[in-house]
Amino acid sequence: MAVREPMKLVSRTAPRGSEPRDRRGNRAVNSIASPITLEYRGKLYRGYFTLAGNLLVVSCGAVSKSTEARRGQLELQARQVLMQLAQAAKLHQYGSPI
Repeated sequence: MAVREPMKLVSRTAPRGSEPRDRRGNRAVNSIASPITLEYRGKLYRGYFTLAGNLLVVSCGAVSKSTEARRGQLELQARQVLMQLAQAAKLHQYGSPI
């Protein structure tokens, strides 16, 4: 009767510490950028938002802003941040006429 070696279990998950990180070193929970749009004063603004740790990062063109994320309302919160950027006239070159 042959003696079997015990089976070695191999982890299918990435090793700890190899998760995607944002520029501040926070673990990126949702590293995929989700698109958002905003209509404001006759212009259409297209941006993206991502979640990095507990930060919601909203970007449009070369402009970005981060804020503490409220789980469950990310898209709404991202639109509000994009609206703040548009109202502050930081997006005037990125809007396209409707």
